[in-house]
Amino acid sequence: MKDQEFALALHDKSAEVIESLNRKLVGMNEKALDVLDACLDSESEAIRLRSAIYLNSKLYEILGDLEILRRLDAIEERINRDRQ
Repeated sequence: MKDQEFALALHDKSAEVIESLNRKLVGMNEKALDVLDACLDSESEAIRLRSAIYLNSKLYEILGDLEILRRLDAIEERINRDRQ
């Protein structure tokens, strides 16, 4: 019983730590986006270009992730429909 209580307590604490880190990362991400936004207005063409390339590559990553999620949703819908 003690091992099970320990495992539960560990799981709860791990979830708290992960949630805290996620909040911190979201805040840091906002700062990072502000930095990239400022870089797009830089006087240096190299900085503007590198920032634009970085943002463009991230956009394509996100679009790819969204497509995967859309396909997973369709698969889950088909599986659920077949079970009925």
